[in-house]
Amino acid sequence: MILDIFTIMLIVIVILAVAMPVVFFKNNNKNIKKMKAYSEGLEKKFNPKDKMYTLLGTSVGFRNTMDIGRDHILRIEAILILLPRQSLIYYPLSRITTKSDKFIIKIEYDVSLNISPSTIEKYKKFCEKPKKIDILGSKYYACGEDVDKLLDILNGTVVGRISYENRVLFIEFLSSDEKNLDDTVRIIENSKKISKIMINHPI
Repeated sequence: MILDIFTIMLIVIVILAVAMPVVFFKNNNKNIKKMKAYSEGLEKKFNPKDKMYTLLGTSVGFRNTMDIGRDHILRIEAILILLPRQSLIYYPLSRITTKSDKFIIKIEYDVSLNISPSTIEKYKKFCEKPKKIDILGSKYYACGEDVDKLLDILNGTVVGRISYENRVLFIEFLSSDEKNLDDTVRIIENSKKISKIMINHPI
């Protein structure tokens, strides 16, 4: 016997009604754990003098502004954006639009890194008249006179975008892997070495 459309729709609704709470609680907890791990990792690695968090929804990320005031770093702004895994409806759509989790970090220095405004990015969004470059077998778009310096700062670290302008280093990772925190610390250290910032430079 072939089920009529009404019966099929009823079965689908019942299945969704059962599955949605299970998916919500499981993946909601997964996102919250990821947010907690990032929050603790940021504070441990950068030991801010002051910090302020803003939630981007209950379990899809946060914005964290940290006042540093040492090692030539005035402040750091970190943004964690997670896919809505807790939603059976929005998660598939987010895989098409947003594609992946993201970790964005902006470091504001108190001195110039001696880098002219330059950008390297995975997807062409901000570069005007970019040139294509290859990084570890992947295609990137680059613009600015100091792309080579940005490549030296990355030193093989995979990112979605890195740029520098007005004493601000911008880094975007296309994942929520916690190793992004270690990579960020390494990038900051590389930026100081390449730019020859002296530790005893007055703030």
